[in-house]
Amino acid sequence: MQMAEEKDRNVQGWTAETTELNAGWKHAYHALSRCNTFLEGLQSASAVSEPVKKTLECEARACRAFFYTWLAQTFGREI
Repeated sequence: MQMAEEKDRNVQGWTAETTELNAGWKHAYHALSRCNTFLEGLQSASAVSEPVKKTLECEARACRAFFYTWLAQTFGREI
């Protein structure tokens, strides 16, 4: 890591163009989109029993909560 990049991180001088943060932002929102799509499809799934649906719903919501938490901790109240 170059000295200027390290200084930016120490003083929170990063921007939206900072590679690592930009990649994390994109990954998180892609994951959130996939969780939401999964939850929408789960509602209409007929080949899945109700207990399994509930379990899968809880797992998808937990995954979604993880990414929302990461976004809030990383970027503040941007979401």
